[in-house]
Amino acid sequence: MRGTVYLRGRKCGRRSCACAAGGPRHPGLQLTVNLGGKSRSRYVRHGEREKVEGMVKAYQGLWQLVNALTEVNLELLNARPIKPIKRRKG
Repeated sequence: MRGTVYLRGRKCGRRSCACAAGGPRHPGLQLTVNLGGKSRSRYVRHGEREKVEGMVKAYQGLWQLVNALTEVNLELLNARPIKPIKRRKG
C-alpha cells in the first residue's frame, strides 16, 4: 500500500481530560494516502499497526524492484548493438 504512517496527537473525547482543555494530546497512529490526486487519512488502531506498516513496506520494496528493473532495461537500451555474424555460403 502506498502511504505514510506517522504519529499524530489527537483528542480522546472525554470532557474531563486535559486534552479537551488544550493540554497535551494523546499520541495516535495515522495513515495518509494520496490516491487519484486526493489525500486520504485514516486512524490506525493499535492492533492494525504491524499489518499497515507491513503493507507500506511491501509497497516500498516493490518500487525498489521496479527501479532496479528500469535501471537494467535502460542499460540494455543504451548498450551498443551486437553486429550479426556474416556466414559464408558454400
